[in-house]
Amino acid sequence: MFQCAIEVHRYYSLTFDGYSKGTLHNVIGVCVHLPTGSVIPLGVVRLVSENSDTVVDAVLELLRKWELFNDKRYCVAATSDNCAAAALAATNLVRRGVASFNCGCAAHILDLSLKDGFFIMMREKAVELDLHSWIETTSRDAEVKSLEKLMKASTKIRKSSVYQNALRVEMEKAGQKYLVPVQQANTRWGSTYGMLQRAKRIG
Repeated sequence: MFQCAIEVHRYYSLTFDGYSKGTLHNVIGVCVHLPTGSVIPLGVVRLVSENSDTVVDAVLELLRKWELFNDKRYCVAATSDNCAAAALAATNLVRRGVASFNCGCAAHILDLSLKDGFFIMMREKAVELDLHSWIETTSRDAEVKSLEKLMKASTKIRKSSVYQNALRVEMEKAGQKYLVPVQQANTRWGSTYGMLQRAKRIG
């Protein structure tokens, strides 16, 4: 049924987004959007690593499977979230002639803009009310610096197989089940809590 819906249209756009449960095996889902407004899920592909090249390969794998990467079909635009790997993958899809242009996810941009806007408003109100203690606690104090260190460490470990193997060895020595750190993401609700919870379990 989906194949028939796609075949009657020459032009389409695509969206893709990744998902990770904190394991080495992350997945990416790809959807096609038709001029009629229909959204068709092409499928989900497991990624061996989190970089733009593997994301591009995963998207192309599904496009070829559905016979969308040929002279008869034309992708107008590719949209992803605004994380570095996905944004670069969308750019590379344009460079390789898969899509005409790419654009970031408006929902993610709006989410980040609102968060920044609310924080600025809260700081301005605190200055107005002379709440210096609130300003101090929202500055780069010891707790914030510790959180930033954990964020950097989690990202570094997830991007390096060397660090992942070293962590695996240390956890096995301690008799613990191997766990990969959870990465904090501004556009993923609860990711900071998930990162802290995983760090506590890793020890």
